[in-house]
Amino acid sequence: MKKFNCPACGAENMFRSALSLYIVCPYCHCSLFKTDDELAVLGKISQLADDNSPLQMRSEGVYQNTIYSVVGRVRMKWADGFWNEWCLFFKDGTTGWLAEAQGEFLITKEITNTASVLASDKWELNKSIALDGFDFVICDLKRAEVFFSEGELPFRAHLGDKRYSADLRLESGFMFGSLEQDEDSKKIRAYLGRSTELTDLKMTYLRTFNDW
Repeated sequence: MKKFNCPACGAENMFRSALSLYIVCPYCHCSLFKTDDELAVLGKISQLADDNSPLQMRSEGVYQNTIYSVVGRVRMKWADGFWNEWCLFFKDGTTGWLAEAQGEFLITKEITNTASVLASDKWELNKSIALDGFDFVICDLKRAEVFFSEGELPFRAHLGDKRYSADLRLESGFMFGSLEQDEDSKKIRAYLGRSTELTDLKMTYLRTFNDW
């Protein structure tokens, strides 16, 4: 763990993952970028209205026999609504993501080799995409933007940052893929994972609601 003081309010911020580069100060809600020895302020993140998600910062669980904890979140907005991307820090030092939309959950990890992936201007529905040795088909395309972020993250997720994403599926099986390209940097990130149930993630420290 590495600790820094927020340059905006002076509060202590702690990075649990060595892969995290950004953090949102929980006290003044400034988005901060980690350099070698200090934090730099990128801007202010507005507070989020209650979205009734059972997950929250510091929720913990076990996936494939590895303990993980929730260390960050990006809430994305698109034409038909919102979804959450929860950043997971695993005990083995790796980072993963848990996408949450309308009660469905997809857990993924980033694939670093994206050299064979075409840029987003070539993405089309039903087009084949080879990723990490698997032949996927693009099943959904959407444009979205960052609506809210919190905690620590491996990449910038500032209010209004725009992304273009593609959901990928196999002809059979439960494996799921996704591609995401930043509108400004044009950087492409690729993820592989599978759909799951909240009960299978063995999570603790979840939020509870009166009607549950």
